Order: sequence, then C-alpha cells, then structure tokens
Amino acid sequence: RTVLTARMDAQPADPLPVLAFIELAFTQNEPALVPDLADRALRAIAKDPSAQSPARDRLFRILAKQLAAARVAAQTNSPAELANPGAANVIKPLTDLALLSQLEKRLALAAESTGERVTALFERSWLQDAQQKPSASIEALPEILADDSLATVDMTRLELPGMGSDRTTAGDVATSQLATLLTKTGPAPYALFDEEAQRALAALPAQPTYAQLARISRQYPFAASATL
Repeated sequence: RTVLTARMDAQPADPLPVLAFIELAFTQNEPALVPDLADRALRAIAKDPSAQSPARDRLFRILAKQLAAARVAAQTNSPAELANPGAANVIKPLTDLALLSQLEKRLALAAESTGERVTALFERSWLQDAQQKPSASIEALPEILADDSLATVDMTRLELPGMGSDRTTAGDVATSQLATLLTKTGPAPYALFDEEAQRALAALPAQPTYAQLARISRQYPFAASATL
C-alpha cells in the first residue's frame, strides 16, 4: 500500500497504480476508499483517452464485478461469496447501497462501448429499485430502448451474472424488466415516456410506414398511444 501510494504521487497521470490500489482496497475490505480512487483514475484517463483505453476498460471491469456480485447476492438473498474466476480469492458482495450507488456512478463514467453502457444501465436500474426508488429504476431502462445500438446488444456477450434469460437482446430484457417493475408500481412512473411516445407519433408524417410505427412501439412498449 505504501509503495502504491508513492507511485500514485510520483506519477499522477498514470492510472495503473490507482487501479492496483482499487483492487487492493476491495481485497482488504476497504471499499469506502474506492469512489475517490476511481475519480482519480478517471481524471488520469481523461488526460489521454486514446492511450488509456485499456485502463478505462480495466476500471470498468473492476467496478462491474463488484456491482454484479452485490446484485446477485441481493436477488438470491444469499450472503455467499462469489468465486473470482481464475483467482484463489473471492469477492465478498457489498451490501451498503449508498456505497454501491457511488460505484455505479463511476461505472457509468467508465462505460464506453455499447455493451458497457448497457451493463451500466441495467445495474443502475437494479440499484435504484433496491433503494426503493421505482421511478428512477424505470427511467434507466428506456435509455436502452431509445437507442438501437444499445437495444440490439447481445446479452450473451455481457458479464451480467444473475440476469440470465431466454431473451438475447438488451432491448428484450429491458422490456421484460419494465413489465416487472410496472406490475409492481402501476403506470404512473411511465407517464413521462407515454408523453414522449405521443410526441414521437405526432412528429411522424401523415401516412407513417409500419417500420416507423414499429420503432416507436419498441421504444415505448408500455405507452398506450404507441401500441400497434
């Protein structure tokens, strides 16, 4: 730890010592140190994004693994530790929702590819639901449906344990999760998206094509005005 601190201070533009410190913090059960360390890593990465892509990807994977472990443990009501593939140690799932929320914010900032962005949005939705914030949980999912590059992401290629489904695209999974959430909350949290669907329909030509209507229906699957 002393060596890593010295390296960070000596090389503030190098995110690698910071990433090593983040991994050490989790290993030594000091996760509260991670948000500030992640911010430091993100600042270093931002100074030269093209050269630091592997570092950004490594930060994303570190944070994603912790959030996934926490989600799986919460969803299965099991305190069991999750094995860290290829390593002798295990991940102890975090249970502090406030801390997990801080990690999720850094995960979103580290996300770059479409798969990473989808992963971050699904974890945000779960975490908001876990914090009894159904409206915020619901709001994360239409972001996936609104962007075809996100909605078509192959879920089998993502590291989202505990989110197994026979639905293979992110759009299908987002729609399914929206249905589950709205069954619990009722339609009120979806009202904003219903209004968006109405505006999208109003912007179509007088004789819209089936493809145009189908796209709005996919983007707003629970809007009364957009049902085909």
